[in-house]
Parts: sequence; C-alpha cells; structure tokens
Amino acid sequence: MTKQEFKRLSKRDFTDAEYEAIETVYTFHPAISETEGKQQIAYE
Repeated sequence: MTKQEFKRLSKRDFTDAEYEAIETVYTFHPAISETEGKQQIAYE
C-alpha cells in the first residue's frame, strides 16, 4: 500500500515515521488479512 493510498483510505494526518510503522504492521502482522488488510489497517 502506498502512502497516498493509506491517506485516502484513513482520512487522517500522519508523519513519515508513523507511516513507516503503519507499513510494517500492514506487511508483517499476522492478524492483518491478505484480502481485507488495507481496510483493516486504515480503520485501526
């Protein structure tokens, strides 16, 4: 997921450092679905 895509989905402000952490969770956390992961991470 790109930074722009996350910003569009979440409608929140975040720093580059926060996005880096978000991307790590999105990529590696076992609870994030492969099919619904973008919506999950944007909602959290």
